[in-house]
Amino acid sequence: MKICHLIYDDLGNPWLSGGGAVRAREIYRRLAERHQITLITGRYPGARSEERKEGMRFVRVGPAQKEASQGGYARSRLAYCRRAVAALQAEEYDLWVHEFSAFAPLWAPWPVRRRGLLLFQHFVGRHALKKNPMIGGFAWAAEIWTLRAYQRIVAVSPSVQARIRKAVGGR
Repeated sequence: MKICHLIYDDLGNPWLSGGGAVRAREIYRRLAERHQITLITGRYPGARSEERKEGMRFVRVGPAQKEASQGGYARSRLAYCRRAVAALQAEEYDLWVHEFSAFAPLWAPWPVRRRGLLLFQHFVGRHALKKNPMIGGFAWAAEIWTLRAYQRIVAVSPSVQARIRKAVGGR
């Protein structure tokens, strides 16, 4: 089976290499023994645009090397948002997973989105306004829109699942 996972986080990313990147890497490293795995992540300074590690293919999207060094974290995130879905659409996958981040939302068109699975870890909600007042409202809106846009959602816990049901009107 060909599986693709879209997640901005990457273990080598100096801006964001935390638990999400570790979890995705560990899960897919094990699945790579039986499946073709591609992770589409954000690009960062020093990162190759594509490489293979531990049986997995990493495709990093975002600004070119020189631009990534100059533009920093915000530019990398924005470029990931613009380019990740195009990278996904460049190939056929049996399953693809969008690991949602309110601060790096992906806008997959309906024909693509209906074949995907949304992995939802936590709500940012109003907290997004406190965390980053400049773009917090956008992140909060992206969270609501994304939850309503996907039909298949996997939640990290029963409490998050209950909040998702409430946010999408009980489905």
